[in-house]
Amino acid sequence: SLQLAYSAGYVHREQTHGIVADYLHTQFQTDPHTHIFSDDGTVLALSRLPPENFISSSDAPRERDAFLKYLLEKKVEYLVIIDRQDSTPARLFPELTHGAGNELFQPLIHARSNFLPADIWLYRVHKPEN
Repeated sequence: SLQLAYSAGYVHREQTHGIVADYLHTQFQTDPHTHIFSDDGTVLALSRLPPENFISSSDAPRERDAFLKYLLEKKVEYLVIIDRQDSTPARLFPELTHGAGNELFQPLIHARSNFLPADIWLYRVHKPEN
């Protein structure tokens, strides 16, 4: 019975990731040049999008202004936020892990599972006005 409960929790957690992945997959159909910043490999895998359309914290600057410039240079349109210590955007913009958008990040989707915790926010990245 413990394995059954864990299996059900695992399926629900994967569905949580799938909500965000499906949205990104749909957006990609209208614009195959879409770039996505995500530190979550499950979203990448479930989206069925080319890995080269994804950017992660591994190559991103760790300072706020440099990070924002990096997003603009890479033409990132979507930002997937998960609350992890190794996630640069979660560290630089902790308010985004709670759905608080701002002039640069517009919240689109929030997906959550409780038993096997997953809390994912998807934001649209807006270019700053000059």
